[in-house]
Amino acid sequence: MTYIQGQSAADLKTYTDGLLGSAAGDRVEADWKGNGLQGHYASAVGQTSAVLVFTVQDRPLAGFLYQVNSGDQATTPSAPADYFEQSVQPGE
Repeated sequence: MTYIQGQSAADLKTYTDGLLGSAAGDRVEADWKGNGLQGHYASAVGQTSAVLVFTVQDRPLAGFLYQVNSGDQATTPSAPADYFEQSVQPGE
């Protein structure tokens, strides 16, 4: 898990769009909410990697999970999303 902070949400969007593009495969997206915060996440999976990027609404803050896939390891975009929802997303 890596957190990044930028000068603006627009700057972070440019950066996180690049991260999601690195996986360049199937994608899932959803809004999240918890502990007084809310935002959006997107998870993408390509042949060699999976990445999940989440943002926090009204703050220049984002985070991402990046996973390198081995040749015999198949993953779907919902796997990083499930991990985010169960282990990273702030609780209610």
